[in-house]
Amino acid sequence: MSIDALYQTDDLYLASALVNAGVKLMGTVQHGDRGVFQFEQCSTLHGVISRWYERDLVQNVRDYVKAWVDLKRRVSQIDSGLQNQRTVDHAGVQVFRKRI
Repeated sequence: MSIDALYQTDDLYLASALVNAGVKLMGTVQHGDRGVFQFEQCSTLHGVISRWYERDLVQNVRDYVKAWVDLKRRVSQIDSGLQNQRTVDHAGVQVFRKRI
């Protein structure tokens, strides 16, 4: 599946609602200092997004919070991985090492 076929958002709260609605999470990537959640395009996706922005989406609170915690943990793991890759060069500038 190409990246163009994925819906991407850095909104943790919307991503939690999408996961809770059963939209398949395909991955989480780092973009700058933000985690970006990638979702599979499906028939449910745009309806959930529309209802979210219209403030008309109703979900089980416990399930929503569980999805939020799981996604927050994913973002924290990405950030931890970047923390481990950060080094300071001879001029005192923070740089990132790319894993190969």
